[in-house]
Amino acid sequence: MTESYRRFRLGLKEWLTTVAVELGGRAGERLCRNLNLPAGRTCLVGLLVGLLVEPLAPERAPRVLGVDEFAFRRGSRYGTILVDVEAGRVVDVLPDRTSETFAA
Repeated sequence: MTESYRRFRLGLKEWLTTVAVELGGRAGERLCRNLNLPAGRTCLVGLLVGLLVEPLAPERAPRVLGVDEFAFRRGSRYGTILVDVEAGRVVDVLPDRTSETFAA
Protein backbone atom coordinates (compact mmCIF):
# COMPACT_ATOMS: atom_id res chain seq x y z
CA MET A 1 0.00 0.00 0.00
CA THR A 2 2.81 2.45 0.79
CA GLU A 3 6.34 3.08 -0.36
CA SER A 4 9.12 5.15 1.23
CA TYR A 5 9.45 8.66 -0.22
CA ARG A 6 6.61 7.95 -2.65
CA ARG A 7 5.96 10.67 -5.25
CA PHE A 8 3.44 8.83 -7.44
CA ARG A 9 0.70 6.26 -7.06
CA LEU A 10 2.14 2.79 -7.57
CA GLY A 11 0.18 2.28 -10.82
CA LEU A 12 1.43 5.59 -12.20
CA LYS A 13 4.99 4.67 -11.27
CA GLU A 14 4.64 1.42 -13.26
CA TRP A 15 3.39 3.40 -16.29
CA LEU A 16 6.23 5.89 -16.04
CA THR A 17 8.79 3.10 -15.61
CA THR A 18 7.45 1.43 -18.76
CA VAL A 19 7.70 4.72 -20.67
CA ALA A 20 11.25 5.22 -19.35
CA VAL A 21 12.35 1.73 -20.40
CA GLU A 22 10.80 1.98 -23.86
CA LEU A 23 11.57 5.59 -24.80
CA GLY A 24 14.06 7.04 -22.34
CA GLY A 25 14.46 10.71 -21.41
CA ARG A 26 13.39 13.31 -23.95
CA ALA A 27 11.12 11.09 -26.06
CA GLY A 28 9.48 9.79 -22.90
CA GLU A 29 8.99 13.35 -21.67
CA ARG A 30 7.19 14.26 -24.91
CA LEU A 31 4.90 11.24 -24.60
CA CYS A 32 4.15 12.05 -20.95
CA ARG A 33 3.34 15.64 -21.90
CA ASN A 34 0.87 14.39 -24.56
CA LEU A 35 -0.72 12.00 -22.04
CA ASN A 36 -0.84 14.67 -19.29
CA LEU A 37 1.37 12.60 -16.99
CA PRO A 38 3.46 14.54 -14.44
CA ALA A 39 6.99 13.54 -15.43
CA GLY A 40 10.05 15.13 -16.96
CA ARG A 41 13.09 13.52 -18.51
CA THR A 42 15.10 13.57 -15.28
CA CYS A 43 12.26 11.83 -13.46
CA LEU A 44 12.14 9.10 -16.13
CA VAL A 45 15.90 8.59 -16.05
CA GLY A 46 15.69 8.43 -12.25
CA LEU A 47 13.21 5.58 -12.55
CA LEU A 48 15.73 3.74 -14.76
CA VAL A 49 18.42 4.25 -12.13
CA GLY A 50 15.98 2.73 -9.63
CA LEU A 51 15.87 -0.41 -11.78
CA LEU A 52 19.61 -0.82 -11.17
CA VAL A 53 18.92 -1.40 -7.49
CA GLU A 54 15.99 -3.78 -8.02
CA PRO A 55 15.93 -5.29 -11.55
CA LEU A 56 12.85 -7.03 -12.90
CA ALA A 57 13.64 -10.75 -13.15
CA PRO A 58 11.70 -13.08 -15.46
CA GLU A 59 10.25 -16.39 -14.26
CA ARG A 60 12.20 -18.34 -16.90
CA ALA A 61 15.42 -17.82 -18.79
CA PRO A 62 14.81 -15.87 -22.03
CA ARG A 63 15.32 -17.62 -25.36
CA VAL A 64 15.87 -14.37 -27.29
CA LEU A 65 17.77 -11.63 -25.45
CA GLY A 66 17.84 -8.05 -26.72
CA VAL A 67 20.71 -5.77 -25.69
CA ASP A 68 20.77 -1.99 -26.02
CA GLU A 69 22.86 0.84 -24.63
CA PHE A 70 21.44 4.10 -23.34
CA ALA A 71 22.64 7.24 -21.59
CA PHE A 72 21.69 8.00 -18.01
CA ARG A 73 23.24 11.37 -18.73
CA ARG A 74 24.48 12.19 -22.21
CA GLY A 75 28.26 12.23 -22.45
CA SER A 76 28.97 11.12 -18.91
CA ARG A 77 27.18 7.96 -17.79
CA TYR A 78 25.91 5.07 -19.90
CA GLY A 79 24.11 1.82 -19.11
CA THR A 80 22.99 -1.36 -20.83
CA ILE A 81 19.49 -2.82 -20.79
CA LEU A 82 18.75 -6.51 -21.36
CA VAL A 83 15.25 -7.37 -22.63
CA ASP A 84 13.45 -10.69 -23.13
CA VAL A 85 12.31 -10.05 -26.72
CA GLU A 86 9.58 -12.72 -26.77
CA ALA A 87 7.94 -11.65 -23.49
CA GLY A 88 8.74 -7.94 -23.96
CA ARG A 89 10.06 -7.63 -20.40
CA VAL A 90 13.17 -6.09 -18.91
CA VAL A 91 15.56 -8.76 -17.65
CA ASP A 92 18.24 -6.48 -16.20
CA VAL A 93 19.71 -2.98 -16.37
CA LEU A 94 23.51 -2.97 -16.17
CA PRO A 95 25.29 0.05 -14.62
CA ASP A 96 27.75 0.50 -17.49
CA ARG A 97 28.35 -0.63 -21.07
CA THR A 98 31.58 -2.59 -20.75
CA SER A 99 31.92 -6.08 -22.17
CA GLU A 100 33.16 -7.40 -18.80
CA THR A 101 29.94 -6.38 -17.05
CA PHE A 102 27.86 -7.85 -19.85
CA ALA A 103 29.78 -11.15 -19.75
CA ALA A 104 29.33 -11.45 -15.98
